[in-house]
Amino acid sequence: MNKLVVVLFVVGLGLGVNAEMVYFKGIDASTITTGDLLEGVRNLGITTNVQEIMGLLISARSGETNQQLNANNSYFGINDTLTTNDVADAFDVGERMIISFSKDIQVNRLDFNQFTAGESITVSVAGDVFEIHDLELTHRGSDYLDTNLVVAAGAEIEFYTTGSSVVGLDGIDLTVLGGSGELLLSLIPSNHMTHVTAHFDGAATTNYILQSCTNMVSNAWVNVSSFVGDTNWVFNATNDVEYYRAIID
Repeated sequence: MNKLVVVLFVVGLGLGVNAEMVYFKGIDASTITTGDLLEGVRNLGITTNVQEIMGLLISARSGETNQQLNANNSYFGINDTLTTNDVADAFDVGERMIISFSKDIQVNRLDFNQFTAGESITVSVAGDVFEIHDLELTHRGSDYLDTNLVVAAGAEIEFYTTGSSVVGLDGIDLTVLGGSGELLLSLIPSNHMTHVTAHFDGAATTNYILQSCTNMVSNAWVNVSSFVGDTNWVFNATNDVEYYRAIID
């Protein structure tokens, strides 16, 4: 006898997102920014919520063990713990930050600070390198560059300077493109096997856990595995009735 499987699933609410400024700099003691959540992160990295945009995740890390992401009031940069004369509220030579987002985005504005004549900062997107000089800024007095750069979900964006340039980052104005992050959990029985598939519309906006249950009266759910993207599971069919669901981790 083939196993009867009922699939339950949790669906996230898809939200359209307009352009928003993601602040890397600190603002004040009563305001939490994305930069505050990245404070102190080194090269092992972290994935956390984008504070200014609901449902968007950011992954971030520094380039080396001795480099710490550093959010101060009005500034964001990297603190190099091995350099005594380091400029901790900006990027100076040898310091790198690598970030990515959980959904496709369009970068509308890169908002920098501390740009002076002759300085530049390099932004690498999925291996494509863009060197931004002070003369190329949209507004030199306010240190920002307007752009329409589209970055795919998961693609890495890297910031670094060369030579004697010392440049800080205030924030990134961006628009989330396409994909609601909604989860669809489906089931296909085949040849005494059961195939359970998790598929997301776009990139996942949070972590999930697949659970199974053989007795809905006791409501005893057992964790199968955690997942953060499209995933397939294959189970041997038995005579038991089994239920599956996905919950937010």
